[in-house]
Amino acid sequence: MPTVSVMMKRSLVALFSILSAAGAVSARAQVVPSATRGQISITVGGMASMFQPDYAGNGVREVAPNRLYGVGTYVDVRFTRWIQLEAEGRWLRFNQFENIYQDNYLIGERLPIHRYKFMNATPYVKALGGFSQMNFENNVAWGRFTDFAFGGGVDFQVTKKISVRGDFESQTWPSWLSSSLYPYGGSVGVGYKLF
Repeated sequence: MPTVSVMMKRSLVALFSILSAAGAVSARAQVVPSATRGQISITVGGMASMFQPDYAGNGVREVAPNRLYGVGTYVDVRFTRWIQLEAEGRWLRFNQFENIYQDNYLIGERLPIHRYKFMNATPYVKALGGFSQMNFENNVAWGRFTDFAFGGGVDFQVTKKISVRGDFESQTWPSWLSSSLYPYGGSVGVGYKLF
């Protein structure tokens, strides 16, 4: 049977081991490893766009004689390298043919492909969904339609906070009148990284 002295030594060793383990866990909790630090960032931007509306009047889908020009805004939220969200609003109101114009309100996944050190370029692809509004010829009607957009582009990081973007988008309006509509176009923009 162990003596009181031996039991005391074992108790002290056990207590010291528990305190050391607790101290190690506590010390690790003090520092966040650099690989798992918070990566959330938000970039807001403005853009100028040129789109082929795929409609020239009379309720029939056809190539329009005029391209629509407009302005827009976008917000990119980066949660991780692979989980990113993009929301955009675009108002294509300039260069109208017979008062036909379109507005887009879309949100969805944005996926960067790779970051190139050359020119700090990051190409990306995106898949967005939402709705678009359209004013028909000579203000005879107005409608809101489901819109799916697929596209991509390149962001060029100019400074730590400012980026420049070139973007292409192909849209599908699956329930447009008794058919589908397929507008497409490009945008250029400037973004500012909030954090």
